[in-house]
Amino acid sequence: MDELHDAQRWMEYARDDLRAAACSLQADPPLLRHVTYNCQQCVEKALKAVLIRMSRRFQPTHDLTALAAELLDVLPGLRERLADLDWLKNWVVMARYPMDCGCVRRADAKRAMALATEMLDILAETGTWPGR
Repeated sequence: MDELHDAQRWMEYARDDLRAAACSLQADPPLLRHVTYNCQQCVEKALKAVLIRMSRRFQPTHDLTALAAELLDVLPGLRERLADLDWLKNWVVMARYPMDCGCVRRADAKRAMALATEMLDILAETGTWPGR
């Protein structure tokens, strides 16, 4: 599979994760754990899509800050979002497994949605993607 096609598929999956997060937020009652998890997955897949599109190798990881750090030379504006990405990366585990870290609050879900939406917009501008 060529890099462009592979990267496009990763970006498509990122968009689907954001749609799933939005649906989870609209559910009655809202599925807040699913919102935060899918937002983390959206950003992870979008970052990986850009890395693939730019022919950059990356280690298998869920660490959003590590993935973003690989793009700082071409997207220096990501530096301003590293603290937010550090916060969002934790939901990949905390939202999937019962842990003693408390429950997901509505404010967490809304923050995750806003960050994922913003990051997807930024990252989608870096390549040619389907559905734009």
